[in-house]
Amino acid sequence: MDELVHAFNIKNSISDKTKTNYKNYYKRMVALLGGNEIIKSSNKKIIDVLKKDKEIPASSKQALLNVAIVIKQTHELKTDELIKFRDTGREKLSEQIATKNIELEKELPSLAELKTFMNELYKEKDWDAFLVNYLLINFAVRNQDLDLIITIDKEDVRPNDNYLLVQKSTIKYIRYKYKTAETYGAKVNTIRSQKVMKACMELLGDEPNALLLARNNGKRIADNSLNNAVSSKTFDGIGEGKYMKIIVRDSGKSVAQISKSRGTSVATISSNYDVKNQEAIKEQTPAEKKLNKKK
Repeated sequence: MDELVHAFNIKNSISDKTKTNYKNYYKRMVALLGGNEIIKSSNKKIIDVLKKDKEIPASSKQALLNVAIVIKQTHELKTDELIKFRDTGREKLSEQIATKNIELEKELPSLAELKTFMNELYKEKDWDAFLVNYLLINFAVRNQDLDLIITIDKEDVRPNDNYLLVQKSTIKYIRYKYKTAETYGAKVNTIRSQKVMKACMELLGDEPNALLLARNNGKRIADNSLNNAVSSKTFDGIGEGKYMKIIVRDSGKSVAQISKSRGTSVATISSNYDVKNQEAIKEQTPAEKKLNKKK
């Protein structure tokens, strides 16, 4: 794993979570190469093993290629063939996503149904599930953004976590720890909902702070369990990704507004979450696809 450590040393801005992902994909890539290091494997060999294995999902192949490219680049080795193969794979993956979204558009519940579900959770005093749904619906956030601390003390706020800071008449939703924080920086939103205030105070009880998502023993949910924890509190267990697609389709907000709130590119939202416009995406010419990548 020395070659991966070397890559991390050169690209020292890589987040800890990304490093963990890279380590996992690195082990898989090396296993596919029969135990050989990436720097000692030709680009043709890497491409051949990925082409040959039909069981690996297209999205995982992209991740495996990313690791190989980063390692070769940080060792000043040629990567043109790998980048070309990755770009071809991205186009195929985009088409697969578009096809899936076209089918999904007919099956997804409406935003109105999600809001009705959210209000029912409030009536049932299911405070944590209500807050999860409120934040997903109103801010189009990811699972990690919901791994947060509810607090009444601004001194508790640290620039490496997420918070609902309860103030006199408002709540500050503060996000330092989310997938694209290094690109988009901290996110701060003001919430004036009395229902959110009530839910926060109920979860706090007599304590100065509380976790929104916690295990039965009161400890924090592990990163690899966040998806299950969040999904279990959503409408029919459909999860954050489908909520995002419904918000893009039904909220009336522009993709640019949702992009700013979530902290992701307009192009990513359009290609992955805009279920209404997938036919147009599928029918783009190669030139149009290349242009949209740059947006």
